[in-house]
Amino acid sequence: GTQWVFFYTIKSKISKKLVAFFKKNNIQISFFWKPLHFQKPYRNYFRTNMFFSNHIWSRLLTLPSSAGLSKKDQKKIIKTTNSFFKVK
Repeated sequence: GTQWVFFYTIKSKISKKLVAFFKKNNIQISFFWKPLHFQKPYRNYFRTNMFFSNHIWSRLLTLPSSAGLSKKDQKKIIKTTNSFFKVK
């Protein structure tokens, strides 16, 4: 099916606790793509101040998203996310 990326920006770096919580609830989350300047082939290339990239990339929580997700799965993802972040 068609897939796209849906993510939340969170206040602190993604923790092992967060990953474990979603894993326990059988929801696969992932990290956003590592910026190019952190990847081995590009580490030695010239770059300007990368403050924003360095700050934000580890705070992007990528949630499951697909046109094929059932309403039941969507509700579970929402409920689990809200539960972890204590949203009412």
